[in-house]
Order: sequence, then structure tokens, then C-alpha cells
Amino acid sequence: MIAAPPPDRGLTWLPPASPLGRQPFLCGISAGAICWFDSGHSDSISFYNSKNWKYVNVRGLGLIPGIHCPHYNGRTLGIPRRTHFREMIDKVGGIGIALENNCAIEVLDRKFYRIITSKNHARAYRVFRRGGRVVAERICQEKRWAPIRMLYRS
Repeated sequence: MIAAPPPDRGLTWLPPASPLGRQPFLCGISAGAICWFDSGHSDSISFYNSKNWKYVNVRGLGLIPGIHCPHYNGRTLGIPRRTHFREMIDKVGGIGIALENNCAIEVLDRKFYRIITSKNHARAYRVFRRGGRVVAERICQEKRWAPIRMLYRS
């Protein structure tokens, strides 16, 4: 759940809008999750040209800081995402939030987060440069919300 997007994104904020008191929320999987981040690791070119393509860093709306990589444990046309995403972080820097299949990140008011999974083996990672190399640290699944600033320490 994400509340109140930054004013410079051209999005209209809808206040809590139901007699049941539910907050509006934004969600998405794969490319639908990439769009909420600053940018994301995408295989979209492979759908147009399966013989000559590469993973690309696509721009998102910037509601969540960082570069998102869905399907971190997957492959597109035999090319592993994990390897290329680490190369991307090495090249462009910043903090990457990588989610394996069956794993998601919930963000509340852009202040708190938690990792949720539908399979016990699914994992989430912070991917960043430290000391001249790329590091992938597991983000533990907790029942309680954690301050989002914890995702962005390096």
C-alpha cells in the first residue's frame, strides 16, 4: 500500500474512499511492480526481438526509491536475471530491490515496508555496491513493518 505520491509525478491523490474505511492502494507484479520504483530491470525487449535483445533499465514513476528487479531467480530466454541485475547495479550504482518469484514488498505511506511471500523458499534482496564490488543482502521476512530507510543503508 502506498499513500500520497509526490506532487511532481502528475498523479492525483485519492483520499480514503469507502464506507468501509479502506485506504486506496497501488499494486503490481513484474513490470507492474517496476513502475512504482525509480527504475527497474526489464526483459521487455525480448518480447519484440527474441534473437537480439538485452535486459534494460526502464524508468518508473519514482514512488519508491531504487531500482527494482522482479523474478530475480528467473531467466528470460536462458539468460539469468540475477547475474545481469548485479552487473546493472555495478554500472549505474544505487540500491536495488530484487524479489524472487512468489515474493513481494509491501510499502506503507512510503515510510514502512515488509516482505511477504506465497512460498517459503521465496526471497528478497538489497543489491548495492560496497568496497568496489556488488553485494546482495537478504531482506528478511518479518511480520512487523520496518522503517523504509533500512532498505537504503549501504
